Amino acid sequence: MGGGAGGLTAAFLERHPDLRATVLDLPHVLPDAEAGRLLETIRRAMPDTARLLIIDAVLPPGDAPHFGKLLDLTMMAMLTGRERTQDEFADLPTGAGFRLVQVSQMAAPTSLIEARPCER
Repeated sequence: MGGGAGGLTAAFLERHPDLRATVLDLPHVLPDAEAGRLLETIRRAMPDTARLLIIDAVLPPGDAPHFGKLLDLTMMAMLTGRERTQDEFADLPTGAGFRLVQVSQMAAPTSLIEARPCER
């Protein structure tokens, strides 16, 4: 979700040609899209053996400085969204038929969130 022009996805797939991905960030879809509905649609389309990978800022607990908190303020001020904590990332996919596997901090101020489908 939120793939923009797909540059990051394309770079990832160049290094992992055995995988496939779909960028879901079309301008005419986004104004009415909600994250839970998108995840439900993704879950219905993927096999039980697939993995869901999300690259996003994950807000740490407390008041310690973090780049994601600046993104959170920007999103709240300019858009209708906000960044999520690790607990919120655990809850969001669960309601759409996924279970959170792990959250790994990347070299950038973002994390790789991995979820797997729950059994149908």
